This record gives sequence, structure tokens and C-alpha cells, in this order.
Amino acid sequence: MKKMTVFICALLTTISVVAAPEPRPESEELRADQQQVATTWLATSNKVAVAVDGLCCATCGIGVKKKVQKLKFVAKKGVKLDVENAMALITLKDGHSADADAIVAAIRKAGYSPVRVYQYSEQGPQVHIVAKES
Repeated sequence: MKKMTVFICALLTTISVVAAPEPRPESEELRADQQQVATTWLATSNKVAVAVDGLCCATCGIGVKKKVQKLKFVAKKGVKLDVENAMALITLKDGHSADADAIVAAIRKAGYSPVRVYQYSEQGPQVHIVAKES
């Protein structure tokens, strides 16, 4: 029953998103709200933030969370979703570094489009623009 409820909720969310999709910005300029979230989240080197196109509710993010959580360098319960800002916030296991390509692939497997990957650096967040899938 629980799986059916989740499926129906996801289906209804998908229908509403398909009916009124938010257009992806033509330019890949940094969104100020996402930049602020990333700057706050990346106070330490063991974190990564990813802007995800289409991430609009917690139900949408279930697949993203599950796929990213399976990555070997992601900490147990190390994926948080900020649906207000359409971001996945990832905590890495101690002593591990992030593989941005693996994170991008995991998010795509969940059916979403990662737009930007923010990673820690001494100078502030480094931003990697993700190429659109063709």
C-alpha cells in the first residue's frame, strides 16, 4: 500500500509538472538563491551542492536521494533536499572526495537534470556547469 501511495503521489506530481513546467533559463547564470545556499552549505570540504532542474517537491526528490545515497563516497544519510531552491545537498564520507561525474550520472538516472555542481575550495564554492544531455 505504501508503494502504491508513493507511486500515485509521484504520478500526480509528474502530471502537474508536465502540465506547467518551469522553463530552464536560457543562460546558465548563477541563481542568487542557489549561490547563497551553496556558499552556506560548503563551509567545509566534505560537502557538495547540486542545482537540479525540475526538483520541485520532496516526492520528486525521493529518486534523486536514493540514487545519490548509493554512491560509495556519500555519507550515510548524507543527502538532503532543498526543494525550495531546487538543490541536492550532499555530505561526503570522511576522507573521501566527490566524483562530480558520478553525482551527475546518479541524478540523471533518477530522471532529473543537474544544472550546476558546487564544490568546496579555499576561495569559496567552485561552480561547474553541467552540459545538457543530448
